[in-house]
Amino acid sequence: MNPEIVTLIKKYKGDGVALGLDKAEKVVQEYICNPYLHNNQYSALVSFCDNIGAAGFIMSGVADLVNQGSRTHLAMAAERMAQWVGWGDTADPPISPSMKKRREIECRVFATPCIVVHNLKPKKRAV
Repeated sequence: MNPEIVTLIKKYKGDGVALGLDKAEKVVQEYICNPYLHNNQYSALVSFCDNIGAAGFIMSGVADLVNQGSRTHLAMAAERMAQWVGWGDTADPPISPSMKKRREIECRVFATPCIVVHNLKPKKRAV
């Protein structure tokens, strides 16, 4: 895990769903089947999942874009993550400054190249 992301998860522990690192990692490992993610991308996805919860992560469309695997789809996944800055089920939820800051950090880390590839095993996900 990227150390900045681990610090981020601890800092905002009470903000959002806060699945916790272990549960968030399990969700990401279950729903992401792109074996070419680097550590920064994986870490950012875990933080994102920790904050919005498993259902939010699955419904966000981020996992689907990441699993497409192309650079274009990965950039689209980062853009989609960046949109999750508000609370509530309304069409235009109020923006949370702490969530906005967290998304900025996650998206920056997601886009930062890393030499280490996170070795998720390729698999087919049940639809």
